[in-house]
Amino acid sequence: IAIAPAEERNDQIFIVAAVYTALIIIKTIFEALGRLFIALYGHGFCSCMRSIMFRKIMRHGCAYFDEERNSPGRILQRIITDSSTLNKIMESKLDILIPAVICPLFSLAAAMYINWKMALLCSFQFPAYFVIRIVQMKEGTKRQRAMVEEENKAANLASVVLSNMGTIKAYNLQEHFYSVFANTLEPLARAMKRQSVISAFVFACQYSFTYILIALTLYFGKGMMLNNEITVFDYMRVVLLTQFGANFFSQLVASVSDLSKARVAAENVLSVLKEGAVDFDNLSEEGQRPKLEGTIKFKDVSFRYPTRPVVPILDKLNLEIRAGQSVALVGPSGSGKTSVMALIQRLYNATDGEVLMDKYNVRSINPAYLRRMVVSVGQEPTLFSFTIKENIAYGMMESEVTMEKIQEAAKIANIHDFIMSLPQGYDTEIGEFGAQLSGGQKQRIAIARAIVRRPVVLLLDEATAALDSTSEKAVQLALEKAQKSCTCLQIAHRLSSIRGVDKICVLVDGAIVEEGTHDALIAKRGLYYNMTQSA
Repeated sequence: IAIAPAEERNDQIFIVAAVYTALIIIKTIFEALGRLFIALYGHGFCSCMRSIMFRKIMRHGCAYFDEERNSPGRILQRIITDSSTLNKIMESKLDILIPAVICPLFSLAAAMYINWKMALLCSFQFPAYFVIRIVQMKEGTKRQRAMVEEENKAANLASVVLSNMGTIKAYNLQEHFYSVFANTLEPLARAMKRQSVISAFVFACQYSFTYILIALTLYFGKGMMLNNEITVFDYMRVVLLTQFGANFFSQLVASVSDLSKARVAAENVLSVLKEGAVDFDNLSEEGQRPKLEGTIKFKDVSFRYPTRPVVPILDKLNLEIRAGQSVALVGPSGSGKTSVMALIQRLYNATDGEVLMDKYNVRSINPAYLRRMVVSVGQEPTLFSFTIKENIAYGMMESEVTMEKIQEAAKIANIHDFIMSLPQGYDTEIGEFGAQLSGGQKQRIAIARAIVRRPVVLLLDEATAALDSTSEKAVQLALEKAQKSCTCLQIAHRLSSIRGVDKICVLVDGAIVEEGTHDALIAKRGLYYNMTQSA
């Protein structure tokens, strides 16, 4: 203003002051509104998005989790890291988004009103910044995808290592896995370096162009002033207005690197949200809920795991188990025994043929209802960092299970007396994965968990294989009690534990080659006889 000519009217000075004031007010209001919006809804949005993603993932069948891209580490990356990235960028950029769009438009409009030629020259910086940043975003998105992929690999490896730390320490593998993890991080470090080089180059280009533009405005401004096309005061007003708008616009385009991160994170989040349930929807409300008696029938069932479609697991398997029967599956490793149990629970769908529960195809039964009727106990029971009571009853409605029922199940599983010997009884925290319990104690709690559900079918997958002889006797007694009220199908390597079952089926290469009682198969002197002799 001090360099304005004497004849400059006061109202022009007032207009300039008013424009600057209006722009600052717009900036302040929208920044305040943006921060208020984030404070009220931003964190809730992130939590809601994570919950929706988690529920969506829980709907998938087991085939989904068999894929390498859906390992625990990679899924956690999408649920926690990618959603957090989106939330942080939204927090840091939303408050400047609207001012960064509106203020440059107002500034350019005011500058064009004063002198359109000089305003047009000064406005070349806007498209230049935009083009530079668009190029950076395209390259940055590629690099960001590469970095996310390498981060996923590192996270997955770390998850596996930390989950098996006992084995690693037992075999002195700490240095080995440190080396493996360090090698996994090297491609990530290279990708980050390339990203930094690109960002530095873009930064240099942007600021070089800014100084070149300043030189051009001075050169052409001087000529326009000599030709009386613009006054010194108008020149200064145009330059200051466009620079004011450029500052806001540069904040917007400077967010391009963050937009690259947000774009990759959004792609990962949307891939989870848009993906249909693999195999079938495990949380669907559809399907029948018939009263089941426990008859199981396999009719010409063939099965291949979706991740290994060329490897046949079951080959036209035919098997019938009457309600209330106890049946054992035996055979060499890889013969398909565990796969039979997975198909009964409909953890996977059969490739061909039918799996029937009573007269109903398991595909027609509601998945959640089927798994309430069919309960399994595995070799390595999964316990959570809850109390013993919660581990026995989790997943059940309070109306379905009472403390009396929990204790009754624990008594049948021969674990009640041990639980009552603990200071806090059933309210004792058992630690992560049941770390504070022995193998036999964990197994009996898992059996109690199965019994309290009053299953129609009980599946036992080598439930005593990892136990010592003392624990095995206690668990075996618990299993014998549990089998009295339901159909029971069990897998056992210790053949001595299945002599009393109603029927033994010998499975080889996905097909039954022998079946009958223990005595009948011994008299037959076939494969089962040979297995008992070598045991």
